[in-house]
Amino acid sequence: MGRNGESRRTLRSRHQPPTISVGGYSDGLVSGCGALWIAAWNTDTVSRIDPATGAVTDTIGVGQSPFGVACSADAVWVTNTADGTVSRIDPATRTVTDTIGVGRGPFGVACGADAVWVTNTADGTVSRIDPATRTVTDTISVGRNPYGVEFALGSVWVTNLSDGAVSRIDPASRLVTETIDLDAEGVASASGVGSGTAR
Repeated sequence: MGRNGESRRTLRSRHQPPTISVGGYSDGLVSGCGALWIAAWNTDTVSRIDPATGAVTDTIGVGQSPFGVACSADAVWVTNTADGTVSRIDPATRTVTDTIGVGRGPFGVACGADAVWVTNTADGTVSRIDPATRTVTDTISVGRNPYGVEFALGSVWVTNLSDGAVSRIDPASRLVTETIDLDAEGVASASGVGSGTAR
């Protein structure tokens, strides 16, 4: 009974939202190559989910402590944070075809400009992988503890966790062309090519 003697009841939805278990601590997630791909940090696996059925169709072993996941036209790329590698998964066979050594503590990964870009958090660098040869062609110094990475607007953008800054990389020259600092109020100020105060 509620206040003043009125009756009360709790309504529960008859349709509970579905939950998909991937059997580990889920981290990176990407949609591409005909499926959803999820990295599970503590089981060293990547799960493939069929978006039509919501079912886990494959669980693929990768390196140690996988975190970031990205899709190119013909592959899924996974950063393995604990062993300093990137796994390449063939989405057709759903197997790891290559394991590529990068820097220490790789976290973020993005595809663009005919390359795969990986942030190495413990090194302060970004690795550029040629997807054709599956080798590291360049190692680019950025800020402290680079974390997130994205390819957009013709550039590679990297968040530097300990600097409060974003590095902009020109994918053609493979150089940092700009560093954008964020002050305490979140206002951006740029330094680098064109400003005369390159960092």
